[in-house]
Amino acid sequence: MPFVESSFRVYTDRDHRAIAGLSLGGGQSLAIGLTHLELFSRIAAFSPALGAANNTASGGVDFETVLGDAQQINSKLRFLWLSSGTEDTLFDSIRQFSQQLSQHKVEHLFRITGGAHTYAVWQRNLNDVAPMLFAE
Repeated sequence: MPFVESSFRVYTDRDHRAIAGLSLGGGQSLAIGLTHLELFSRIAAFSPALGAANNTASGGVDFETVLGDAQQINSKLRFLWLSSGTEDTLFDSIRQFSQQLSQHKVEHLFRITGGAHTYAVWQRNLNDVAPMLFAE
């Protein structure tokens, strides 16, 4: 963020900042975004690999604890997006995470499409989510 903010004309406040990623980057986007609500107002995760992101032994976060304050999350986040293809080997874990978000009453969108853990699926998802990221 310091490099981008010092090199480009960008807004530097959390209301104009999103974090997004795919696969392992999607899991990390969720972990970083949900634990740094002071920095990000929007999170998008495409086929997130949650295993590493929620493994506290390797530096991951305990999502059960992080999601404990849904009111705080919902008041700070303007947008939380998860997506996965039904043939993705991670589909079940992503669906379970969406259910965990729902159980904690964390507002989010879960986009399910056909397809596997591939760029074709992520490109379609990016096409869907990009216009919504900063829509008011």
